[in-house]
Order: sequence, then C-alpha cells, then structure tokens
Amino acid sequence: MKKAFTLAEVLITLGIIGIVAAMTMPTLIEKHRKHEYAIRAKEAYSIMSQAIKLSEVENGDVKYWETNLSGSHSFKNTDMFYKKYILPYLKGYKYCASGKSEDTKKKCGLAPLTASHTYFLNNGVAIALQPMIGSSDTIFNLSMDVNGPLGPNKLGNDHFQFYLYKKYGKLAQIRETSGFTGNEILQGKEVVIDGTLHYVSCKKSKSDDDDYYYRHGCTALLIMDGWELKDDYPW
Repeated sequence: MKKAFTLAEVLITLGIIGIVAAMTMPTLIEKHRKHEYAIRAKEAYSIMSQAIKLSEVENGDVKYWETNLSGSHSFKNTDMFYKKYILPYLKGYKYCASGKSEDTKKKCGLAPLTASHTYFLNNGVAIALQPMIGSSDTIFNLSMDVNGPLGPNKLGNDHFQFYLYKKYGKLAQIRETSGFTGNEILQGKEVVIDGTLHYVSCKKSKSDDDDYYYRHGCTALLIMDGWELKDDYPW
C-alpha cells in the first residue's frame, strides 16, 4: 500500500501557504522599498557633495559663491547658478522641467521650489535647487526625489530636502535640527530661529498638504540613523 497526500490535504496546505504569504509579503516589500530609497538618497547625496567639492576647486569656498547672478530670484538666476557652480561638475545629468507645477511634478516627481529647474542625475534621482538670495548663511535649497516620477512623491518617503550652508560648507538638513536627538524629531519639537517659531518633526502626516509641517525633519532623521529608514521611522 502506497502512502500519499490527498487532494484535500494538498489544497489545505497551499491555502495556508497563500495566507501566510499574503500576510508577510507587504511587509517584506515595504522593507525592501525603504532600504532602496535610503540607498538612493545616500548615493545622490554623495554625487552632489562630490560636485560641490569639484566646483570649489575652480570657484572657491562655497561661502563665497554668488547666489544672485542675474539680479533677481528668477529662473534666469537659477539657470546661471546651475551652469556656473553645479552642472559642469555633474556627469550624465539630464534636464527634466522648470517651475513648480503639476506638469513638472508629473514628469520629474518632486515638488520643487518656484524658480527652480529639475534635473535627473545619472542614477535616476531627480534634483531641484534654488539659490537663497539674501540669506546670510544658506547658499541653496536642494529638493531630491529618489525615484523620479514614480510615487508617492511624499516628503520623508521618496522626497528629501537638503541645504548648502556657508558655515558647514556641505549639504545638510535644516539648521534648526542642530543638537536634536532622533527621538525628539520623532516626537516633534518647537524651536525659535531668528525670532520665528519652527516645528520640527518626522511623523505621519494627516494629508499630503501637511507633509511639510509634519515631516520637515525626516531628512535629518535619515542622516542621524546612518542613512537607514529604521523600523520606527514613520513611513
């Protein structure tokens, strides 16, 4: 007499495997996506940092860079800034679009600053920067979308913001996070900068419109955690 599984037993086993897979696969996919986004953010940060260093060789220390090349905070000024200080030191970049519009967001992925141009780096990450005219400590604001036009285009998920400061001479997160701990950013903390009250946090937002308010500190948290979106990160 030969022993074998019945059809019912096989179907029950396959059903159990399917249920387990359905329960675990979303978690595994999300974990993989978080890991991928963190790596791409770090890689793009490295590409931009290297370009800044190369630019300093020819254009001097960043604290002496001219942010108002055209006399106004405009597309023309941003274009001139890119062409003088950034683009000559990037390899394989590609222009995407200009301005802050739904069309730009659809093609490029992120929601850049008003008078900015968006480019794709050679690894597919979208960047948009805008010179900070009149600022005593900031050269430019940099928005980065690690997966380009793909979703969710959410600050702190695939969209991160950096600043180039004269004081530090390198890309960093907003200065008001200086001295904060990762837990303080997760909980949210108020700080007064130049007489203005700022709320710095990285937590789940109630809607996309609240992204900037609730998730403005997510880039700092990513850097603090060694370029890793950890389990407690508000994904």
